[in-house]
Amino acid sequence: MLAWPFFIHAPSVVPPGAPGSSAAMSEPARRFVEDAFRRIEAQQTEELIQNYRRGGGLLEANALAVRLRDCCDQPISRLARWIVDRDIVVLASHGALLVPLFQFDLVSGQVLGVVQQALDELDGAFDDREIAHWFVQPNCWLDDRWPLDLITSDPGAVVEAARADRFIARG
Repeated sequence: MLAWPFFIHAPSVVPPGAPGSSAAMSEPARRFVEDAFRRIEAQQTEELIQNYRRGGGLLEANALAVRLRDCCDQPISRLARWIVDRDIVVLASHGALLVPLFQFDLVSGQVLGVVQQALDELDGAFDDREIAHWFVQPNCWLDDRWPLDLITSDPGAVVEAARADRFIARG
């Protein structure tokens, strides 16, 4: 299950201009809130990076495209298509796109089928950041194991967990 909250931006709970809204805040208060959310996001991103290092590491997108040259034609186009179509997990950090390597068969240059199936299940229910977290946190459908840890040993369970989480998230 997902651990909440996943804030990328300060939540807008109150209408703009209403007391307590960011428009009604003083400039120092607004900056304080924005800085706090930026720090939270940076901390979450660093935790994601550390967790994905445990699962085989990450490569910057350009470095992955170079690595894919050995096994496929037009690796930049292929990687761009995967990113645009949300066929892979990607993390944005300090202006770079980091790609966790657990999701690839780097010999064939393909995304693992189980990853594509899980992402298809989660699509529309979770945003990109929530999906990135989903693979590296305990999941109750997987006896509190990480989906990333079961990609090769129990791919069917990973897909079923994604389906169950999508069902719950959509209500």
